[in-house]
Amino acid sequence: MGTWTVEACAQGICEIHMPGRKFPTLQGDGAQHALRAKTQLEEYFKRRRTVFSLRRCPVLASDFRLSVWGAIDAIAYGQTRTYGEVARDIGHPLAFRAVGTANGHNPWPIITPCHRVVASAGLGGYGGGLELKRSLLELEGITRY
Repeated sequence: MGTWTVEACAQGICEIHMPGRKFPTLQGDGAQHALRAKTQLEEYFKRRRTVFSLRRCPVLASDFRLSVWGAIDAIAYGQTRTYGEVARDIGHPLAFRAVGTANGHNPWPIITPCHRVVASAGLGGYGGGLELKRSLLELEGITRY
């Protein structure tokens, strides 16, 4: 599924970049967090990990975005939720488009599994492209969306 890049600092994982977006990883204090993320991501791609235990850097984001990312974190491996369901889960039932926008700004794809959020009538969008989203869902055994 391509090369994923992990950026980390002393506080944890800052950002995960999808394939095709080459950014340098941080050295020094963040190296242990990046190495742990690398190991867990490799386990995920080999179907040996369904839950991540990684520390994330605090991010400057609105309460709305943080609540969306928290709701996405709660979507179990092999499950999906629609943008509308996530909007209802966070108490903003009409904000499904804003959920999609927040989903697209998720700094930790895979770890915060934004690929598990689908449109009510199908796959929906994905920052890494629909083929990558489909591949991630299929990796988790999801073939209908």
